[in-house]
Parts: sequence; C-alpha cells; structure tokens
Amino acid sequence: MKKILLFVMSFSLFAFSLQLVNAEGLDTEALDRQTEIQELEKSISALLKWQNQYRKKQKSYEAHSKRVLFRNSSPKDSKKSNQMAAEAKENVLELQKQIDMLESRKMGLIEAQL
Repeated sequence: MKKILLFVMSFSLFAFSLQLVNAEGLDTEALDRQTEIQELEKSISALLKWQNQYRKKQKSYEAHSKRVLFRNSSPKDSKKSNQMAAEAKENVLELQKQIDMLESRKMGLIEAQL
C-alpha cells in the first residue's frame, strides 16, 4: 500500500515537473520562473520529510529485528522486520532519485534566470 502511495506521489511530482517543462517550452514569457522555483522547493521539502520518515521506519524495523532475535530467538519475525527495513530503504532511495531530479530542475531554472 505504501509503495503504491509512494509511486503515485512520485509520478504526480514527475508529471508536474513535465508540465512545467512543457509550459516553459511553449511560452517562456508567460512562465514565472521564480514561482516555479518556489513550487519546486515546496515539493523537495515535502519529499525530504517523507524520506526522513522512511529512514526512521528503517531504523525502527532494524532495531525491532535485533530485539526479536535477542528476546525470542525467532528468526521468522526477525526476517519479516528485515524485509520491512529493506522496503523502507528502497523507498528512501526512490525518494532520493525524485529529490535529485527536482534539484537539478531547480538549478537549471536558477542558472537560466541569471
């Protein structure tokens, strides 16, 4: 469920940035670059918050896995926690790709503004 939500959010941000690229290509005069830069900053900020939440989840699952092994010696529960931690790590990496893409777009706009 979380992967689907993450994918939808990533796709919507990607589509938003593509619309901005298309709008800039069609009518450069009408597009306010400063507004676009602010919108990109908001998107990057939101993605960074999500990324931090997934990092916290990853650490929590890893710690839970170690606790379960220490207390119960239950490799099945530990394996499940490790899988959840790996999934959270994948989400962090995917969000980082999105952040990098938006950052490069923002830098391109800043350079074009100068």
